[in-house]
Parts: sequence; C-alpha cells; structure tokens
Amino acid sequence: MDDEQDSGAAVAVAEMADREGLSPRGVVAFVAGLLIPGAGHLLSGRVKRAVLLGVVLIGAFTLGILLHGRLATIDVENRLSYFFVFADAGSGLLYLGSLLANIGLDASVKSPTYEYGTSLLHVAGLLNYLAALDAYDVAVGRKS
Repeated sequence: MDDEQDSGAAVAVAEMADREGLSPRGVVAFVAGLLIPGAGHLLSGRVKRAVLLGVVLIGAFTLGILLHGRLATIDVENRLSYFFVFADAGSGLLYLGSLLANIGLDASVKSPTYEYGTSLLHVAGLLNYLAALDAYDVAVGRKS
C-alpha cells in the first residue's frame, strides 16, 4: 500500500513541475554547473558536493590532457565527431579554454596513453552534464 502512495506522490510532484515550467534558480544552477564543474551545487549551498564534483571532474579533465588525450573537434566528413565534440564540450570552460589555448589538439596517436586520455576527456564532459542536471534538481528542491 505504501508503494502505491509513494508512486502516486511522485506522479503528483512530476505533474506539478510540468505545470510550473522551468525554475529560474534551477536554470542558473544548471548553466553554472555546465560552465564550471561543481559551480551549480555551490550556488545551491551544497559546498561538500560542489568541491567533490569540482575536484573529480577538473582532475579527470586535467589528467586526460596530461595523458596526451585529444580534444574532439568537428570533422564534417565524420558524423561521429559531433558526438565526441558534445562529450568534450560538457567540460564547459575547461574545453573552451583548452581550444583557445591550443591545448589538447595536437596529441599524438602514437603515445601509449593517447586513448586513455581521450576517453577520460569524454567521460569528464559527459559526467559534468549529469552533475549539471543534478544541480538543477537540487536547486529546485527535488533532491537534497
């Protein structure tokens, strides 16, 4: 019986959220989290979670660069490159800054750690998308 009540309450909350639209506070937390890993949680007052996310995601991105990983750029002949650019761009300002500073673009495929570094860059960006979505949920009160 409790499971039915819990699922009914979850449906009611989801329907209420659909009617209200996007929360400005949540959108700010989401965008901040996308630009700087952990910033969305910091704005929501979750300092420990913000520091943990920032250290892990910025560390993963940095380690990916140090392992001679290559940042993805758009190659119009290879449609799969769009996915990899999307994955890397999830790191926000880290990705943009690296592109502007020409860091991580000239990695050598001959390096034994090239694939590990490149994969780590993709994973860091994709995880930051999830962290930014979590920051939205925390900011609007869906999660604690």
